[in-house]
Amino acid sequence: MNKKDVMNKLMCYEEHEIFYRNYYLNKQKDSFPLFLSNLNPEKLYSDRLIVPEINGSWNPTKISENMIDSEDVKKEIVLLKHYRYTPVFDHIHSFFELTYCISGSCTQIIEGENVQLKEGQFCLIPPGTSHNICVFDDSIIINIIIWKKNFEDIFYNLLRQTNIVSNFLNGALYLDDLNNYMVVDTKNDSNIKDLVLEMYGQFLEQKKYYNIVNNAQILYLFSIIIQSYEDNISFSNKAIQNNPIIIHMISYIERNFKTISLIDLAKHFNYSPKHCSRMIKKYTNLSFTDLVLNIKFTKIKNSMKSSDKPIYRIAEENGFNNIEHFNRLFKKRFNLTPNEYKILEFTDIKQ
Repeated sequence: MNKKDVMNKLMCYEEHEIFYRNYYLNKQKDSFPLFLSNLNPEKLYSDRLIVPEINGSWNPTKISENMIDSEDVKKEIVLLKHYRYTPVFDHIHSFFELTYCISGSCTQIIEGENVQLKEGQFCLIPPGTSHNICVFDDSIIINIIIWKKNFEDIFYNLLRQTNIVSNFLNGALYLDDLNNYMVVDTKNDSNIKDLVLEMYGQFLEQKKYYNIVNNAQILYLFSIIIQSYEDNISFSNKAIQNNPIIIHMISYIERNFKTISLIDLAKHFNYSPKHCSRMIKKYTNLSFTDLVLNIKFTKIKNSMKSSDKPIYRIAEENGFNNIEHFNRLFKKRFNLTPNEYKILEFTDIKQ
């Protein structure tokens, strides 16, 4: 599909959008009660249609993987058009959502903050962030879903850099309740718009290796954002008001996770080890040791998924010099040995 074909498909009203537009228009009329009376709650639920006035219609206040199409969950990145005229509903989700405004505009309420998106702007919302979105015209909005379990694997090299985007992403991955959103204004860059349309076209057609192409494209997209639009990035008021040092600490730990100690961290930031420990506990609800182990085990799981290297070698490459100690910690955390975990979680992927 070329970009013109993709854009034409996006502009066409899909079945859900037609229903929601009718709902929206009828809501302005005296005949609205009659419109509601003709709706079947069970069908609304089975079709995943949101009608707040009808008990039993779909009400996705917490959207997780099990509410997404099972085939999409198997993918690392999912691209969906936001259905226009969808009733506004507050919700959180268990994945990263990158919203891009292809044309027109939209409004989001994110943790109580009003965020306006215009053509050419992105908004990245981390997991667990309460928000809603309003699109009541012909604006075209694309949602790029990145599963949290795949996020570090896709952005591995980016997360190890030092810049405001990697700092935000590391904070979103490892900090509790710190970052609400990140907005990027690309000044309606036509090359970026073409890239998003190409990504959406790849996802629709699903040609051979399209998932590899989409993974490369999303990383390229973020790289261009950092290179060309770093000065056009804004964050939530909450993120600005909180202590920025902890974000730099997380990024430093991420870059040095194999060998870092609490003393190393304290020396680098000119704090006492006790003060660093308290800060990490306050913002992540984890001890320093547990935070480092979380990072190590996330990277090990990613390597187990993508590599055929022996597990002992993967453990060594991620900071475990004693394989018996690694095996004990792994079994304690996942209730499975590393070999059992790899077979259970990743056999189907390799096939």
